[in-house]
Amino acid sequence: IKKELQGPTDMFLMKFDASGATVQSSTLFGGNRTEEPFRVAVDRSGSLYVVGTTGSSGITPVDAVQPESGGGNDAFVLKVNPAMDAVQMFTYLGGSSDDLGLTMALDGSGRVLLAGLAISTNLATTPNAAQRSSGGGADGFLAIIDNSPAATPFTVSTTRLTFSGAPGATVPRQQFNIRATTGTPEWTIDATTLRGGPWLTATPARGSGNATIDVGVNTTGLAAGTY
Repeated sequence: IKKELQGPTDMFLMKFDASGATVQSSTLFGGNRTEEPFRVAVDRSGSLYVVGTTGSSGITPVDAVQPESGGGNDAFVLKVNPAMDAVQMFTYLGGSSDDLGLTMALDGSGRVLLAGLAISTNLATTPNAAQRSSGGGADGFLAIIDNSPAATPFTVSTTRLTFSGAPGATVPRQQFNIRATTGTPEWTIDATTLRGGPWLTATPARGSGNATIDVGVNTTGLAAGTY
């Protein structure tokens, strides 16, 4: 993710094999100021979560509930993939003063449960929070971030169609089905191809809810090959 320092003090992540003798992956992470990690956790897929505190502004948000620093030092939650070469989530959590993310846990549905210390008096709270305003001085805070995968609103009967025919010949059309799993989701079929050309058609190209999509190929002008 990062190979060089981005500020005076960056955090680093490092994964070893079971024997502890071999580094499997390692990365720096940080912004223009200082990052302090306090707790790490690993989910079932091997993705790594880190909670801590950052004074940096301008770290690129990914799937963030708070994309920008609130001011001062903010708590943060970071999620990276098992290879540590991609950020899957980064979010700030904080108000206009200093806030620290101190500990966290993952539940079975992929949610991040974290606790920390808030000096900010304007830390965002949810409508049903047990205490919505600061009690004065430094307060503890609890937060839940739902990082579970979103439910797919529809299913597709097949993810691969194979057409075969001679250049200029008529190729039999094929079909696949879209079936809604929740509500009546809208969908659009993108018939763009890697090799370009107006030779692939999908009918209908857009709609909502359940549908059968008719896919055809026009081989006129195509040279022999795989497309």
